[in-house]
Amino acid sequence: MIFSVFVYLTLLVSLVFCGRYQNYRIKFFDNPIPSTGILLILIYTLVVGLRYDVGVDYLLYKETYLNSMSPNADFIARNGWSYFEPGFSAIVYAFTRYKAHFAWLFISIAFLQILFLYIFSKRYSFMSMWLCFFFVTSFTFFDSLNGMRQMTAFFMFLCTLRFVEQRRFFPFFLSIVCISLFHRSILIMLPFYFVLHLRMFSNKKISAVLILLSFALSGPINYLLWNVLFPRLGELLSALDDISYFEQRDDLTLPKDTSSLGLAKFIMLGLDLLIVANINRMKAFYKSLNLDVFYNLHVIGSVLYFISGSSLALIRVNMYFVNVKFIMLSFLMYMLSSCQGRKYSWDKCLKLFLVVISLMWFFNAIFRGAKNAPFQFI
Repeated sequence: MIFSVFVYLTLLVSLVFCGRYQNYRIKFFDNPIPSTGILLILIYTLVVGLRYDVGVDYLLYKETYLNSMSPNADFIARNGWSYFEPGFSAIVYAFTRYKAHFAWLFISIAFLQILFLYIFSKRYSFMSMWLCFFFVTSFTFFDSLNGMRQMTAFFMFLCTLRFVEQRRFFPFFLSIVCISLFHRSILIMLPFYFVLHLRMFSNKKISAVLILLSFALSGPINYLLWNVLFPRLGELLSALDDISYFEQRDDLTLPKDTSSLGLAKFIMLGLDLLIVANINRMKAFYKSLNLDVFYNLHVIGSVLYFISGSSLALIRVNMYFVNVKFIMLSFLMYMLSSCQGRKYSWDKCLKLFLVVISLMWFFNAIFRGAKNAPFQFI
């Protein structure tokens, strides 16, 4: 366990350092290259890609890969009851045809994840350090170990949000279709192109009430949704995804009943309300950016987080919403770090609170998360 903590802490410190100096360039044959960006991608790819049996899906993917080496294996990787989309199957096929070690599959997935996250972060290089910090210390990082394909699709999806901001439907549509070759669940995000840029939650009191109601009434709402109003909705949502083995779970509580309350859900509620309370100030601070896209995703994800405990399909859909939280926290932390003066004296306490809570979440995810530890290399 000590080794696991050492590896995760080293990864955290390394990525935060690279994020802090992301704009640093060195000359290579008179051409400036992003040395720290390359280092960030390399560190993440090697540490995450060379892990062994870390993450609940790891052995399934390993078995699928080894079975695909059979000369009779279908190009669309099939392993009993599992089905994988053409994009992922193409990666499997590319390595298995040359009998490459199965580690190359995990290395390639880790590379794709961090590459698209890096591409996204370049637009917000001013807060890259905080993006790296909240990414690693949030459930987003641990979800990327446990739901590799869908989280890879999520990082790809982040890079399409600029098309929503710029109101360019065709590039957005084409990008979503391409991402669906990696995980079909992304198709559910197509209709949101028409609403994400709007001020859906302009009144922060309404946002707070929606989140509080979903938290306080999560049990009755779950029962009403899935047993009375929409008993077959889960089946319809599952039609987008034939694989049902992956379950996104709260790394702090890991309850047998995923709809039950726990410490992590109270922390989640506190962070959600903190973001809502500061959203007007954040929009004024980032007036040149369109925070509505991220904020809309965040509020929807926060509401769904508390009422989706009884539906695995809805939990999977919510991954494209709730995982935006680390981005909103990064916006909040950078704003708090930039505001100076006695007027903002409480900002220091708020910054300390965010760091401490995030690190608590991080260590609890290591010690209590599903197969996050012990961390071991191949």
